[in-house]
Parts: sequence; structure tokens; C-alpha cells
Amino acid sequence: MALYWLTYKRNRRLASVAIISASSLLAARALAVVDGIGKSAIFAEGHQLAPEHAAHVPPDFVGRELSRKVAVELLDRIARGVGNVVMP
Repeated sequence: MALYWLTYKRNRRLASVAIISASSLLAARALAVVDGIGKSAIFAEGHQLAPEHAAHVPPDFVGRELSRKVAVELLDRIARGVGNVVMP
């Protein structure tokens, strides 16, 4: 299964991110809805993470909603190829 990066906006600004393991973007969006992810925001977009980027996502981040702050930190670590981010 691939990892999908789903973004949610509130007031035209990034509100949160979810990383979902699924077979397709459509399946990732459906799983997020079932799990109640993004309830207080509007789905903005989703992308499949490349395997080399997905390798830097901590397993406990998959299937949950991440704050904007944590998502930005995770993106930075992915870009630098650094280890895991710690959830606050």
C-alpha cells in the first residue's frame, strides 16, 4: 500500500494534514472520512508520497490527523532525509 498526503484547509489556510495508507487517492480520502479526519476543515488536495519520502514517515503518523506545525516539521525532515519527527 502507498502513503497519501491529504491536506485540509480552513479559511483558505492549511489547517491539517493526514497521511493515509491506501491503494489509491480515492481510497485514502474515503478512509479519512470514515476515521473522522478533516471533519472541521475542507479537503484541499492529496498526493501519493514517493517511496523514498514515505520511508521517513513515522508509523504512528499514518492514519491520523497532523497539525500544520507537525506537518511542516515532517516535510522539512523528509526534504532533508532526516529521521523521525516526534508528535507533540
